[in-house]
Amino acid sequence: MTFSEFGSFSFVFSISSLMGVVVLAGQQQLILRVLPTMHMLKDSRQVPHLIIFSVHRMSLVFVMTSAGLFLSQFVFTWSVDGSLFPSIALAAALALTEFLSSVLRVKGRLALAIAPRDIAWRLLIILYCLAVLHLSWATPTATQALSVSAAALWCLCVVQLFFCGRWPGHWLSTMFQSSRHADWSIMSRYFWLTSTLNFVGPTLSVIIIGVMIGKEDTGPLFAALKTAQVMSLALLAANIIASPLISKAVSEEDLEAVQEICRFTSLLAGITACAGFFTLLIWGSEILRIFGAGFSQAYLPLVIMAFGFAVNGLNGSSGVLLGMSGHEKAIARIFVVCNGISLLTLPVFCWFGGTLGAALSVALTSISWNLWSLVYCRRHLGVDPSVLSFIFPPKSPA
Repeated sequence: MTFSEFGSFSFVFSISSLMGVVVLAGQQQLILRVLPTMHMLKDSRQVPHLIIFSVHRMSLVFVMTSAGLFLSQFVFTWSVDGSLFPSIALAAALALTEFLSSVLRVKGRLALAIAPRDIAWRLLIILYCLAVLHLSWATPTATQALSVSAAALWCLCVVQLFFCGRWPGHWLSTMFQSSRHADWSIMSRYFWLTSTLNFVGPTLSVIIIGVMIGKEDTGPLFAALKTAQVMSLALLAANIIASPLISKAVSEEDLEAVQEICRFTSLLAGITACAGFFTLLIWGSEILRIFGAGFSQAYLPLVIMAFGFAVNGLNGSSGVLLGMSGHEKAIARIFVVCNGISLLTLPVFCWFGGTLGAALSVALTSISWNLWSLVYCRRHLGVDPSVLSFIFPPKSPA
C-alpha cells in the first residue's frame, strides 16, 4: 500500500469507527449498567425486554446514519472510490461486536467478550498490515483493505453471536411491553452522548486533517494515534472486568468494594500507561518507521498524545465509575464541556499547527476531562478511581 493509499485508508477507517460508536447508541453501557442488577434481583423476565430494546435502538440509528453517510459523500466529497459500503459494513460490525461483548461480560464469559474483537481481529489486521508492508505483490487499495477489515470482523462477530445464547423469536413480541422503556431511553441518551464524545476527539482530528490538509497527511497522524492508543489497552481490559462488578457493588451500596475495584484498575492501567509512555518517548521514532518511510515525522504528535493517554491510564475507571453509579448526567456534562470546547477549537489547532496541533488538542481534552471526573468522584461519591487513592484516600461525601 502506498503512502497516499494508507492516508486514504486511515481517513475512511476513522469515519467507520466514528459511525460504529454512533450506531452503538450507548447500548453497551446500558447493558452493563442494568443487566447485572437484573441478575442480582433475579428479574429474568426483564432481560428479553432490555435486549430487544437495545437491538431496536441500534437498528434505528444504523439506518439513519447509513443514509446520512450516503448523502454526506455528495456534500463533502469525502469518499474514496468504492469505500462507502465497506465503511458501513465495518461500522455495523464494530457496533455489534461491542454490544455482544457487553452481554458476554455480564454473563461472566470474559474470554469470549475480549478475544474476538480486541485480540483476534486486531492480530489479524496486524498480520495483514505486515503482509502489505513486506510482500511486494500485496498492494491493496484503501477500499480493499477496508473490505478485508470488515469481513474479518463480521466472521468473528458471528462467533460471538453464537456464544451469546439463543434469543427466542417470541422475544420480538415483548418489544414494547416493558414499563422501564422510559428509564432506559433516558439512560441511553446520556450513555450515547458520553461514549460518542469520548471517542470523537481523537478520531475527528484524523478526519479534519484529511479534509483541511489532505488525506495523504492523515497517514502519519493515524499511525501515531493508533500507536499511542495501545497504552489504553490495559485500561480497556480492566474496565471490561470492572464495569459489571462496579454496577453490582453500587447496587449493593458497598463503597469499599467499589474503591478496591478502582484501585485494581488504576494500578494495572497506570503502570502499563507509564511504561508505554516512556517506551514511546525513547523509541517512538523507530516504532513509527515500521509503518514506512515518512511516518517518523509524527514523533512529536505521538509523544504528546501518549502523555494524554498516560494521564487517562493513571486516572483509572473514572468514566466507568460515574456511568455505572447513576451519575451518567455528570459524566455527560463533563464530556459535553471538555469535548465541546475541543470540537470548537480543533479546526483552529489543525489549521495553524497541522498534525502537531491536532495531537495537542487530543491530549488537552483527555487531561481536562480526566481531572474534572477525578475531582467529581472524590467529592460526590467518596471514591477515588485514580492511583492517588493509594496516597490520598478520599473522604466520605458530605
